[in-house]
Amino acid sequence: MKTLWLLMAPLVAGGFGAGWLMIHEQVAPAATHVSAHAIDLRRGGDIAAMSRARFAQLHPPPPPAPTIDAPPPIDIAVQFRQKLTAIERGSTGPIAWVVDPDAEMSRRPIHKGQIFQDGWIVAAIEDQEIVLRRRREIRRINVFDPPDAIIQ
Repeated sequence: MKTLWLLMAPLVAGGFGAGWLMIHEQVAPAATHVSAHAIDLRRGGDIAAMSRARFAQLHPPPPPAPTIDAPPPIDIAVQFRQKLTAIERGSTGPIAWVVDPDAEMSRRPIHKGQIFQDGWIVAAIEDQEIVLRRRREIRRINVFDPPDAIIQ
């Protein structure tokens, strides 16, 4: 056993000595590719700004969201034709009957010169045509035409 200790002691001591020398020895760094940008000693804010600028070049920001305009108002002629239920010849003159949920039996009569809606005034009621007027606009509505053939 003494012989074993005599052989092992120099080997263990040599191992510790070699390890100590390797730690304290200045070893030349291995030749690796290091770019100039990787070793940048500027402040973090500068690096972040450069990174943001580089990212903007690589991936431009998405385009702004499109603005959605309100849909155009429904044509008054279409609204009138949807609500018109009858044209009557009364003793006081022609009457146009339109749907109105607030009126008695959900219908109301409109005589010449009365307001239909949104400032549109009934200017004339004829057998096949009704004329609506608002300020300088005039709409002639032929009540028997198909829906897509409204005369302006």
